[in-house]
Amino acid sequence: MACTLYTYPNNFRAQKALIAAQYSGTAVNVPEDFSLGETNKTAEFLKKFPNGKVPALETPDKKYLSESNAIAFYVGNDELNGKTQFEKAQILMWINFAESEVLPPSCTWVFPCLGLVQFNKQSTEKSKEDVKRILQILNDHLLHSTYLVGERITQADISVVCNLLSLYQLEMCTNPDIASVYFLKLVIYLEPTEIPKNQKKFGEVQKELGQGKPAKERKLPCPPKDNKRKKSRNPNPKKEEAAAEEPDETELPPWLREPKSKDPFEKFPKGKKYTLVKNTQN
Repeated sequence: MACTLYTYPNNFRAQKALIAAQYSGTAVNVPEDFSLGETNKTAEFLKKFPNGKVPALETPDKKYLSESNAIAFYVGNDELNGKTQFEKAQILMWINFAESEVLPPSCTWVFPCLGLVQFNKQSTEKSKEDVKRILQILNDHLLHSTYLVGERITQADISVVCNLLSLYQLEMCTNPDIASVYFLKLVIYLEPTEIPKNQKKFGEVQKELGQGKPAKERKLPCPPKDNKRKKSRNPNPKKEEAAAEEPDETELPPWLREPKSKDPFEKFPKGKKYTLVKNTQN
């Protein structure tokens, strides 16, 4: 008999449990007919899981668990959850780190581009600095360690990577100055999923959820890629189009900007300008 995990597609919280189940060999079934906002609001679901949130786990013997880290612990094994008391404490430490340090700035940075919250420049810039600090902590720790705890993957690694996943999919690049080598090594264990950036406006998302004003009264936090460009009087539209496709470095955080290279010949004296005259003599 398999456990039943109620969740919606591409839920990074549910992936903690699904990855743990794959490592430990625990059978987990995910219902395809689950609909967020409908299934989890029914009286039958709320009787099992009063908070109405997912992921939620139902065991074969009709026991119920909510909260992603608790579910991942249940479907895992000693290899993932720790064999000694100290290992268990270390794993719990990094899981708490993932929840309290990694997740808040990650959500602050990513959610506006998904239309889940309104964009706030000050909060977003602070979250970028927090993410940079967090990744530096992870990279420094992994300079002397293969994984976060011990010499094998544990639930600590899975939880941290899952909380970073949407941030890497939507905002981060594989720049060695910021990308955690540890993350890139572990992300292969996750099923690759593409999250469309700016898929819906904030107002549209809120309207779907029955909240807020209609979409036309909202501002789009991040301009979508397929927006039609306004007509320009520029006589060279190709040049303008090429310039528009290049990212504006002033909008990038400092650690992602390319260093400005100096002209290697700027110290040399300028040469004279000559005009080539065609020889008409035979």
